[in-house]
Amino acid sequence: MKNILVCKNCTADNPLFAYTCKKCYAFLRAKIPNIDFWNILALLLESPVRATENIIQSDHKNYIITLSIILGIKISINAWVINNALLLSNTIANNFVISIVIGLCGFLLGIAFVSLLAVYTAKFLNIQTRFKDFFSIYIYSFIPVVVLFVFITPIQIALFGTYWFTFNPSPFIIKNIPSYIITVIEGVFFLWSFFLTIIVNYTQIRKILFAFCFSIIQLIIIGFIIFLSLYLFHIMN
Repeated sequence: MKNILVCKNCTADNPLFAYTCKKCYAFLRAKIPNIDFWNILALLLESPVRATENIIQSDHKNYIITLSIILGIKISINAWVINNALLLSNTIANNFVISIVIGLCGFLLGIAFVSLLAVYTAKFLNIQTRFKDFFSIYIYSFIPVVVLFVFITPIQIALFGTYWFTFNPSPFIIKNIPSYIITVIEGVFFLWSFFLTIIVNYTQIRKILFAFCFSIIQLIIIGFIIFLSLYLFHIMN
């Protein structure tokens, strides 16, 4: 099944994001001016493919900037925690704000890069797509991580204070069982984001195995760019 809209008037194939037929200019679907945020959240649970299609077909990609910043901060915090837990760099550990800003920039650069890569990959497969659609659906695929930031991060701070982030001492020493429970919850939500990444890639490409492998490559690239940005900050200081 291809990622197309078939015109009912002339049977021409059109890209999924098209509103009118490129051949006869007939309307192909209902117009979606804006993303209905709460409806999209519900659809991501009920029908992720349909949620992805709605995001692609929306004229305005609402909340993308806000979600991008929240995601970048959360993922950068996690990268900072990993650095502190593994004692990788004192420079990074001692510069929280700068590390988060660099991590945020790395995350946005990573998302932009994999979105561009996805566009050219789809083009290679003869599928017409747009950069802004890939960027938007990738951001929305990280919605579970946004939930972590909004609901779990305050719990981490309430239970452990700054120790959860600095690992000085380790939160697993302070409160063993709660630490493992929170870690498992974070792992489950990140796996959920990975699952959604596969779904959004499948919605555009319509090849499930390819979508799975491509999603793994994308997450590796994003993680690599974030840690590379932090590493460059480390060696320059």
